[in-house]
Amino acid sequence: YIFKSAATELNIICKPYLEDYIDNPVDSEILFLFTKEQQEAFHKYFYEKAEQLEHIYGADIRSSVNRLGLIFFRIAMLLSVVRQVGNPEVKPGPIPLFKCTDIDFSITTSIIACLIHHTVSIFSQLKQSGYLRRNNQIKEQYLEKLPLEFNRHSAMEIAELMRIKEKTAENYL
Repeated sequence: YIFKSAATELNIICKPYLEDYIDNPVDSEILFLFTKEQQEAFHKYFYEKAEQLEHIYGADIRSSVNRLGLIFFRIAMLLSVVRQVGNPEVKPGPIPLFKCTDIDFSITTSIIACLIHHTVSIFSQLKQSGYLRRNNQIKEQYLEKLPLEFNRHSAMEIAELMRIKEKTAENYL
C-alpha cells in the first residue's frame, strides 16, 4: 500500500514535466546522460567487479553483474528525474535532458554495492546447493543435442522434447 501511494504521488509530481512525451512518444525523446567522468567510473567499477567475481565464482556470475549494471543505470535515472522535477526552481513543462548529478551517481553506487553483496550471497548458496551445476548440465545437454546447423523451429522442438521452456532455450542459445 505504501509503495502504491508513493508511486501515485511520484506520478502526480512528474506528469507536468513528462506529459508531452507520454502523449506523443514518437516525436519526442528524453535523454539521460552520465558525465564523462561518471561513464568512466561506471565502466571501471563494473569491469573490475565482473573480473573479480568471475575469478572467485566462475563465469556464471558475470550475467548477474551485467544485470546489475542495467539496474544501476535505471536507479541513477530515477534519482535524477526525481531530483530535477522536485527542484522548485524548475518550471513545469517538458524536460528533454536529464543529467546525472554526482550525488545521484554516488547514491546509486552505494545501492548497487549492497545489491552486489546480496547477489554474491545468493549465488554462493545456489552454487553450494548444486543448483547451478544441475542447470548448467541441462544447458550443456541441450546444446549438445542441437545439430551443427539448425533454425529456431528445430531448436525449440528439441527443447520441448527435453521439457525445457521456450524462453529458457532461447536464453541458452
